[in-house]
Amino acid sequence: MDDTRQSFSSFYQPSFFRMNLATPESVSDLNNFPERVWPAYLHEYIHFLQDISTSDGLSNAATAVNYIRYGVNCLKEEKQLPLQVLPDAIIAPQQQLREIYLGAGLKQNPQNKNIISVRLEDSGVVLPDGQIPKQVIIEFASGEQFPLGSFWLCESMANIAEGIIYPQDKIPVRVAYHAAELVVQHLYPQLANQNRENILALCDASLLFWHPGQSFYLTLRKMQQEQWLPNAPEDIYEFSQQAIDFTYEEVSTVEGLLAYSAAQAIEFISSTFTADVFAVNAQWIREVILRAELLRNKQPAFILQLVRGGHLKTNRFFGWLLGWLGSPLTTNNDDEGSLAPMNDFDNAASINPDLFRAMRQVLSLFREGKVSCEMKSYCQRSQEEVGNLDFVDSRCNNAPWQRCTDQELCAFGAIWRMWGLTDVVPHFANSAT
Repeated sequence: MDDTRQSFSSFYQPSFFRMNLATPESVSDLNNFPERVWPAYLHEYIHFLQDISTSDGLSNAATAVNYIRYGVNCLKEEKQLPLQVLPDAIIAPQQQLREIYLGAGLKQNPQNKNIISVRLEDSGVVLPDGQIPKQVIIEFASGEQFPLGSFWLCESMANIAEGIIYPQDKIPVRVAYHAAELVVQHLYPQLANQNRENILALCDASLLFWHPGQSFYLTLRKMQQEQWLPNAPEDIYEFSQQAIDFTYEEVSTVEGLLAYSAAQAIEFISSTFTADVFAVNAQWIREVILRAELLRNKQPAFILQLVRGGHLKTNRFFGWLLGWLGSPLTTNNDDEGSLAPMNDFDNAASINPDLFRAMRQVLSLFREGKVSCEMKSYCQRSQEEVGNLDFVDSRCNNAPWQRCTDQELCAFGAIWRMWGLTDVVPHFANSAT
């Protein structure tokens, strides 16, 4: 499943820390952003915050990297692409759980969005320990049924935040952006009608668990059964933590789960940067995740402070967030890119943000057999700035891995070499690929 978060033509790529804004305007300086770009920036920046400050986002990153590790080993064993994760593969349970936790994606869009029922049922997936995870199923008036997971909750949350700060003239029509509000209106309309921030807080609080869809549903049902309403949206975070019981390897608190998820994500992501020259990338993402964890522990509902601060250009809390966490690789429609790390990161000039994008490109090669590198225009533009006019060539379309032996490495070639694949040539199930 492609878990790219997308709002109109802007998007965010989870686990690889890249947002793209649908504008030809330069994205190198926030101070010069035109007003019409700010809503899209907010939407995608919310996804960045979800990525680094929730157990859901951090566990997704670890799962993605674990798949890449698996793919590298498979490639060395000359297995064909796209890779098939067999039921007995060591990563199979993790991949199955990730699909359940993500739920329906952007393309799942019912013809009639009126909800008939919301229920918790067995997923049908049997884990090695015999457990069968649950999933939340939404049945729509069209007769279509889709699972509710983190994808729809993340998009709903970002859409609510965007709508609060920048009242929308053009509202997304896909159910992904409204699913959380539709479910709350169906199960407990009093909560939704009290304050729209309630739904934003419930989405955010649910992402602090590994199974956000189930956590969202169980917390909401408990609220409805007890006829509980918050005095302020912040109260929802504490309520959800009391409503959801879990234990994983002696971890039974939201703080503990976040610490575990953060440590795992840091370990997994850092392990991909095996070359000393790219160690700063690991240092940067470690610092980002640890700072986000600290912020979440000190101020669990910090998202509410962000949306109450108004337009980002004059939003003091947003200004503080940029200084504390920075902003990920941000590109525009002309594939110009920039990275704005936290203000006090000493090695900012040594970060290679395009490596994360190249990692996602390799992931697409493993998962879907996509050969042509989508970074062609980005690389060409970057090289033109230093006078190299002929950097991109036919290999970028047909065999980007061949660039790993170049004297001047592109990001894809650097990744390929770093992971010990210099002498490996991919084989494809479809020879025409």
